[in-house]
Amino acid sequence: MIRMRHLLLLLAFFASFSTYCADTFVSSSGSDTTGDGSSGNPYATIGKGVATANAGDTINIAFGTYVEQLTLTKNLTIIGNGAGTTVIRCPGALTNNVPNNTTPAAPGNAIVAILGATVTMSNIAVSGPGWTNCGTIQYGIFVGNGGTLNLNACRVSDIRDEPVTGCQNGRAVAAGATALGQAGTVVASGCEILNYQKSGLSVEGTNSSLTAANCTITGLGPTAALAQNGILIADGPMATIGNCTITNNFFTPGPTASCGLLNIGDASRISVGSLSFSGNNANIVGLPITITSLPFATPNPARPGQEVTLITAGQASSGGLTYTWNFGDGTTLGGATVKHTWTAAGLYRAEVEMRTVLGNSVKAFIDVTVEEPPPLPEVLLPLNVAKKSARAKNPSKEKDSFQARGTFDLPNGVTTLDGPLQFRIGSAIVDFTMDAKGKSAKDPKKNSFRIKGKYKKKVLTTQTVQFQVKMLGNFLKVLEELGLAPGTAGTVKIKVPFRMLYKGQTYGQDLEILFKSTAKGASGK
Repeated sequence: MIRMRHLLLLLAFFASFSTYCADTFVSSSGSDTTGDGSSGNPYATIGKGVATANAGDTINIAFGTYVEQLTLTKNLTIIGNGAGTTVIRCPGALTNNVPNNTTPAAPGNAIVAILGATVTMSNIAVSGPGWTNCGTIQYGIFVGNGGTLNLNACRVSDIRDEPVTGCQNGRAVAAGATALGQAGTVVASGCEILNYQKSGLSVEGTNSSLTAANCTITGLGPTAALAQNGILIADGPMATIGNCTITNNFFTPGPTASCGLLNIGDASRISVGSLSFSGNNANIVGLPITITSLPFATPNPARPGQEVTLITAGQASSGGLTYTWNFGDGTTLGGATVKHTWTAAGLYRAEVEMRTVLGNSVKAFIDVTVEEPPPLPEVLLPLNVAKKSARAKNPSKEKDSFQARGTFDLPNGVTTLDGPLQFRIGSAIVDFTMDAKGKSAKDPKKNSFRIKGKYKKKVLTTQTVQFQVKMLGNFLKVLEELGLAPGTAGTVKIKVPFRMLYKGQTYGQDLEILFKSTAKGASGK
């Protein structure tokens, strides 16, 4: 009896899952009358699919143009065939589907309104323009009543009057609106937003939030019709904007009427990074601190254990700034220019908070990729080491050394040494860039590489190069990775894989080094 009850419960669970997590299909060649929303017999309109769907369902939309206005009040996933082929277009007239919680008699309109629901839209376009002058289309997509929109690989275009007017409507994507007493959340990734009348992305109010990454936002400018903004942030919302390109917000009467990014009000919850601007009257306006240099990192990508330099700069009328970096791995550091080493592979957001003496602040960030070096090819060209030595102290102070002298042959046709070289010993990696003469290279840690060879007008007269390299670092750790037991005393022979990468070729030799090892470290030849 108990087993039967369990079976019935499982059947009920799977029945509810199939009921509430179904797929609905829409095609411009389908029918709202005879269709049933299946892949073989789809509906003709998205509105019909929305009306029949249950919360949690996925609506799949085939290529085509759908002239509709949508109001979404249940959790849905809406997937198109591609932003260039699946289009929701503004109908001849929009009804008021955006409630005004402050003044109910003055609602707004949107092509797509998301109210109190969590909706994901992918691979789809939402397009205007409105049908006549002034105020015909207020929003392309509006998110309110605490709703959330995840917008992926979508295009929102021509959210404007026809022709363009000087009226203050035409916001492409909006998360909340203070004047309407509305709050919402938008997370936009890989989207294209263009030809809007007032703003590309907007977020308003302390309970609203906007996250935008890898988006392209393009205004109508140059235009004399009205001032517009690529991104509008107002009244203290949360906003994180990164890796976006913002262009053509240019009001010809100018000079600073149109902005790439405009903030009005509290800026303490705004974080920006890796933004590209062009063709705007002004790029960033309304922050208490002028970010004169957005954060950048070098090298990026980096390897685990490789030192990365991070630089930013800001300016404030109240005087000096303090800079506090958070590296996303539990560590922090102060300064406009800092150095940091991530020990594990991953994607890290290095965020810096700039703060004035008056307590005003703004945040900016850079994403740093830390990845393991690619494996070396099996085929090695000979690296002929004639002399080598190594020294490792315990504990290491990052001043252990490995030195080698020998020869290698340049690839056919190569007669000058230029560009990057890389040497590897186990997990120890050092990068060099040859100097203008092609005879030596150094780095800030005093690693060095130099060659001896016959030159004529800076060109080698032989393909065989004599080299000497010195590498510094924690070689005690490397030796332990290669088989040296910690605290070993006596004489130990260790095979050391020595590799050089140059001109797309990998040179190598496995060296045997006889180490004299003590509790204080090891040295050998």
